[in-house]
Amino acid sequence: MVRRKLESINPNSGHRARLRQRFTRAGAQGFSDYELLELLLTYAIPRRDTKPLAKRLVATFGSLHGVLNAPTGRLASIDGMGDQSAVLLRLVRDLHRPSISLANVERPVVASTKSAVEILRGELASATEEKFVALLLDVSSKLLRILTLAEGTIDRAAVYPRQLIEEVIKVGAAAVIVGHNHPHASPEPSDADRALTLRLCSALQPIEADFLDHIIIGENGYYSFASHGELANKTTPQIPALNADSSPRNNS
Repeated sequence: MVRRKLESINPNSGHRARLRQRFTRAGAQGFSDYELLELLLTYAIPRRDTKPLAKRLVATFGSLHGVLNAPTGRLASIDGMGDQSAVLLRLVRDLHRPSISLANVERPVVASTKSAVEILRGELASATEEKFVALLLDVSSKLLRILTLAEGTIDRAAVYPRQLIEEVIKVGAAAVIVGHNHPHASPEPSDADRALTLRLCSALQPIEADFLDHIIIGENGYYSFASHGELANKTTPQIPALNADSSPRNNS
């Protein structure tokens, strides 16, 4: 009787209970992308049917991976989402990312342009809008953390060096590589990209952290400032370049 009353209050409760039972028994195996999203969204949307919204998200962003890597503002703008649901998806993504805490896993060594590009592609490849990140490295070039500095439609002036400096000091990073994407465009840097590179490079001098590279991931390759010699004489002493491993322009 109580169960029937609850179902009359929330007609979706029986379907939600079955989804949770399936997940409890077998985990994500056998779930489609939209079903996983549907189940997840029930924790942010307690009464409304979340299946249509889950399908809409997958249709918009292409896959579960695409949804979880979409900018928070873009997610919130989807009909039926709102800020609470968008924050939940962002939280799940950030908790899942191995870059949040690398203390208990084998941390990758970023000692070449190729290795930096591989990590940046993993962070940026699915982003549908611009995203600006920093790889924070220890004295052995091992990755300490990946820091997101900005995402969405990026105003270069809004990428604050102070945020980067604070995180470098917090984790004890010895070197930094920054990177961002040019979705559906060439990786060639703009004048604003070059100006921002100089600002970030100069900002790290007082705390003696090396600025190793700025890498732009484009649709058909990448652009490395260090490999093009654009970081020479930007700092004193001259920063060490990453080991070059291939032609830096228009690699795929």
